Amino acid sequence: MSDHSMKFSHEQMQDILRLAMNKLPLKEGGQYTYEEIVMTAAELGISIEQIELALEEYAAVSEYDEAKEQYLEEKKDSFRGFARTYGIVNALLFILDVAIINGFTGWDWSYYVMFGMGFPLAFKYMEAFFPKKKDIENGARKLVEKWKKDRVKREEELRRRQLRKEGKDSVFSVNKIGKGYQIRIGNNIIDI
Repeated sequence: MSDHSMKFSHEQMQDILRLAMNKLPLKEGGQYTYEEIVMTAAELGISIEQIELALEEYAAVSEYDEAKEQYLEEKKDSFRGFARTYGIVNALLFILDVAIINGFTGWDWSYYVMFGMGFPLAFKYMEAFFPKKKDIENGARKLVEKWKKDRVKREEELRRRQLRKEGKDSVFSVNKIGKGYQIRIGNNIIDI
């Protein structure tokens, strides 16, 4: 039985509510709508503005976490590709060195290539499986920036397509109207 006269800090309140939320039975489908989140927040005295800010922060953190995971996976894929190349190239060179050129008298030069290619392989292994926190953060930041640029490009392309459908596909056009001219620059129209 809990003592109802106890006082709790802000952090303790968050922890208690988080524990209580974790004990709730999962909703069918496990998904909540925006309206359900807003209604629950209102019951706790949380404003819609605070919810909007929290949602924006959650989206940014989620995107950043996803970018970190993708960055690490790309590094591992890069290592795997290089390891395959290393194995194939060095196997062929070893066969060429031992079986064909030296006639099984021993290897002369192929191990130099193996050794030389081994350094970048070791570095790629370290980057992929033991990355520095700074490298992960920089890589994730670059991915997030790239994703944002890609989103902007897609949005611009969608706007251009919509303008084409509306017959306003020209970014710049000049039309003679009566005794004057009409200049269209994007969505702006100037009559002269």
